[in-house]
Amino acid sequence: MTAPTSLLNRLSEGARRALRAVSILDTEFPSSLLHLAGLADPASLEEAAGLGILEFDDEVIRFVDPAVLDALRAEVERTPELAFEARRRAAHAAFARLEYADAAAHLGEALRLLPRLGDAPISRGRLLLDLAQARYRSGSFDRAWRACADAAELARASNDYTMLADAATLIRGGSLASWAFTAELHALCREALTLLGDGEPVRRARLAAQLAGTSSPWDRADRRSPSSVPTDCVDAGVDDEARFLDLRARHQELLDVGRIDDRLALADE
Repeated sequence: MTAPTSLLNRLSEGARRALRAVSILDTEFPSSLLHLAGLADPASLEEAAGLGILEFDDEVIRFVDPAVLDALRAEVERTPELAFEARRRAAHAAFARLEYADAAAHLGEALRLLPRLGDAPISRGRLLLDLAQARYRSGSFDRAWRACADAAELARASNDYTMLADAATLIRGGSLASWAFTAELHALCREALTLLGDGEPVRRARLAAQLAGTSSPWDRADRRSPSSVPTDCVDAGVDDEARFLDLRARHQELLDVGRIDDRLALADE
């Protein structure tokens, strides 16, 4: 039996389980992260500190011995359910701290673990959309779109048209959407609008606004008419996301130099 294992065997089962969960974070991490992620209770950490496994320095917690950390991570790898849940919790905490690149890294690991779970708490498609959100907010737009496109493929295969709609509206289009995938995003919006049922007015409002916002400025046949975006969820303020997408689309319509006054008026909204 190795020295790290002998040391870990002196922990209570609850404390050892808590340390496995926090071992995915790093050699050291801010104590506030534990509260946000809900990965471990203070009593378990104090027990580990009493054995010299952890040390506290102001608001930072660190593992004292890298060998103990490696042993804990090896235990986590043998328990994919624990590793998956810990990764998702850590991603949630990273979102709360606006650390989107870290959130994407944790969600990428969760996606890798998903096939090893017997009863997954989330579908692969929905996890891909979580990953896309993290990538998008971290500025990795192309990789965010790739995750959305992969989720859309799964949505088609399972006839999940609400997920198809969400994949089409996660990345916000509009006048700044000069990415290489804008045409693909536009086509996905059109496809989702065709397939989505009438019982989804909020998603339909988002899709219609996104469709308008990603339309080609050089193709008049592709531009919307003023009444093409549903107003029941937009103008009434029921859905902020649909409202935002609609404003972006309307801004794009007013980019012509002769419509400066209209564009300034739109800014007041």
